[in-house]
Amino acid sequence: MHKRYSAIALCAAAVALAGCGGSGNSGSGTTGLGAHSPSTVVFRADLATLCRTGNAAIKAAAASNPAKALTVLGKYLTKFKNLTASLPLQSAYASFLGNLTAEAGALRAGNAAGLKSATQKNAALAKQLGVPACAG
Repeated sequence: MHKRYSAIALCAAAVALAGCGGSGNSGSGTTGLGAHSPSTVVFRADLATLCRTGNAAIKAAAASNPAKALTVLGKYLTKFKNLTASLPLQSAYASFLGNLTAEAGALRAGNAAGLKSATQKNAALAKQLGVPACAG
């Protein structure tokens, strides 16, 4: 039963990340990764891409092994933390990252209420960031 619950929780986390897949490309050839603040358009495109690839990787891992999905989730949290928000969105993105970390912790602990709470908070923050599909 615990493994089944973990798989369900992993799927919920994957769904939370799933919505980040938006379309749009800045066409600048640059990314928001690194020490310099990118443009808002570049940041939003990078965030959408990261959410889309993270969701696919977590779903694939969860289908075969819930423990592996947690490892993949950890790797993607690092990638989210390495993404540099544009200056006007840094505060909202910091809150978004805090909630992603809370979602991962709740998932590891099997805390469904904590997972739901962090996911709901991120829905509002995703809209603030201009990536409303991340609220999904």
